[in-house]
Amino acid sequence: MGCRPLRRPPSWAGPDDLAKAANIGIATIRRIEGQDGPVMGYVSTLMRIQSAFEQAGIRFLDNDAGGGIGVRLATPKT
Repeated sequence: MGCRPLRRPPSWAGPDDLAKAANIGIATIRRIEGQDGPVMGYVSTLMRIQSAFEQAGIRFLDNDAGGGIGVRLATPKT
């Protein structure tokens, strides 16, 4: 899965917002989103993207007995 489906946290309108949140160039986001297959790029770049998603409330799920690998929006803290 590419990063495009994840680019829609409530406060993000498009790839510019992801690039800004991850502190990487918009061209890098477009290149990664344009790939077929697994997301490829420098590990440091992918870690910045993952960190930006996590700061926006998206959680990455490991492969476990609860349902496997995936993503979900974090439950808001009350």
